[in-house]
Amino acid sequence: MQIENGLVFGADGAFHPVPLYSAGGKVVERSAWEKNDDERIDAAGFYVIPGLVDVHTHGAVGHDFCDGSVDGLRKIAEYEYLSGVTSFCPTSMTLPEERLAEIFSTVPAFLSSTAGEACEAVKSEKSPSALQMAMEGCGRAASAAHAARVVGIHMEGPFLAAKKCGAQDPNDIVPADYDMFCRLNEACGGRIRIVTVAPEQADNMQFINRVAGAVNVSLGHSAAGYDKAREAFAAGANHVTHLFNAMNPYYHRDPGIIGAAAGQEDVFVELISDGMHVHPEAVRDVFRLFGDRRVVLISDSTESCGMPDGEYTLGGQAVLKAGRKVTLVSPGEVIAGSASNLYECMCSAVSFGIPLESAVRAATMNPAKSIGMEDEVGSFIPGAWADCLLVDEGLRLRAVISNERVTWLY
Repeated sequence: MQIENGLVFGADGAFHPVPLYSAGGKVVERSAWEKNDDERIDAAGFYVIPGLVDVHTHGAVGHDFCDGSVDGLRKIAEYEYLSGVTSFCPTSMTLPEERLAEIFSTVPAFLSSTAGEACEAVKSEKSPSALQMAMEGCGRAASAAHAARVVGIHMEGPFLAAKKCGAQDPNDIVPADYDMFCRLNEACGGRIRIVTVAPEQADNMQFINRVAGAVNVSLGHSAAGYDKAREAFAAGANHVTHLFNAMNPYYHRDPGIIGAAAGQEDVFVELISDGMHVHPEAVRDVFRLFGDRRVVLISDSTESCGMPDGEYTLGGQAVLKAGRKVTLVSPGEVIAGSASNLYECMCSAVSFGIPLESAVRAATMNPAKSIGMEDEVGSFIPGAWADCLLVDEGLRLRAVISNERVTWLY
């Protein structure tokens, strides 16, 4: 496939009026492009950006990852895809180990089913290159039903601090347990990409020392001060879960996790730019303080995302959606995830004054890099999956392209 006449988001974080080439679902150089049997897409008037990567999302359209349903995960993946998110990490809540094991086991089952569907679809099309792509992806290829790729799990809890539990159930919070982590990672086929930890809790620092390097450790739902956060980053933590939310504020005598992260050049910080969790001025401050290479926009979406106002659940707890705001029913006014998808959060960041290039980087390249998948998703470097979005000048999502298939939205 050749996408021509558009403004393509490059690996340098800028837009360029160049063609984009793909073969077998992967980005290729022009010399490797077989134009004798390939489709051309005229992207005149469009930005061409990589498919978004959401590393923190609990659910959407009436389904929660913690429902532990393969079909529910499929519905979430289909919604994400049509919303411009082509890769995501379903995110768990604080629950007992037995329940988490059941939930995590849905990911390999989902990947197996989508790989089978992709193979059957390309067999029916009699396309050897597409079949090879589907088999090579080992389930990461989008399904025949246009679903986003599940690229790993974000394990948010239960290794948190009850003092900063937010919408997490404090009754199920436990000290970080390496053996428990390994059992859960085995249940999902080794697909945990991020684990959120409160470093100040008993045994949690020892856990960070042991797992850092094998999994991305994120500090969050924590009352840790600056010194403890610095210790955790020195031990290998490299990520912060929804900056500002469920942590101590930046204070001039103890800057806490926020200040400690600012001083670490290799630490990524998640940011929910839905206009509910973080004030627009604070969003601008984060990009000024951390730069656009370390900010990871996330949705933190819940099953209420894409649904009408009303009562829903999050990790088994009742929540109320009113407009773009989601709160626990009891106690009330505690923000419980979001009702926005990542594409909406990216557009909100632009409306807050963040340059388009910076917002796109924070929703594509940065999250991919934060989970060690920058060579596979979130960019147009040769060899990466050629997932891309066609976006008009008003930032309206017009088309999603993946696996050499174009889905026009309107």
